[in-house]
Amino acid sequence: GDNRFGQLGNSDFHDSYSTVPIEVKESTSAFAGNKISAIGGTGDASCAIASGKVYCWGGAGRGQSGPPPGGPGFGVYFTRAEIAGLPGEPKSIGAGISHTCALVDVSGTNKVYCWGSNEFGQLGAGENSDPRETGGFIQSNTPLEVGGLPAGEKIVSMSAGANRGCVIMENKRSYCWGLNENGQI
Repeated sequence: GDNRFGQLGNSDFHDSYSTVPIEVKESTSAFAGNKISAIGGTGDASCAIASGKVYCWGGAGRGQSGPPPGGPGFGVYFTRAEIAGLPGEPKSIGAGISHTCALVDVSGTNKVYCWGSNEFGQLGAGENSDPRETGGFIQSNTPLEVGGLPAGEKIVSMSAGANRGCVIMENKRSYCWGLNENGQI
């Protein structure tokens, strides 16, 4: 796949791609001794859950890989970085074009946290209108809890795609947030 933002994790800083699977370069050292339980990626970045922590690498121009190592801000980095700020154990990971979401077990309750671009409300952080029109926040490189999901209904599954996120509840009802220009949600 495409690697112009380092999303293949092979530390290649050039506009490149691979037509065959390649090992994430740091997988033998950075994840050594850690059990990788989930992996996801799309757009400019990739993420994995390893031993109860989320790690991301690749394009972070909109915060979808978290803050750059060594400080706050937004940028591109080619080695994995731990995503800080998740209040529990991550269970699954999903990535859109420029945002990432994780399903997190917080003291026995599943919650969804997202970070990256919020240009179309894909972080689900309680904006009720288009943030481009209201002057609301456009991006966050730290995880924000998705708001507006019904209390008392248990989340069993989460996915992120393009510019949106969705959950399936235990009662089989589903909820989505983000871009809906063509009825996607």
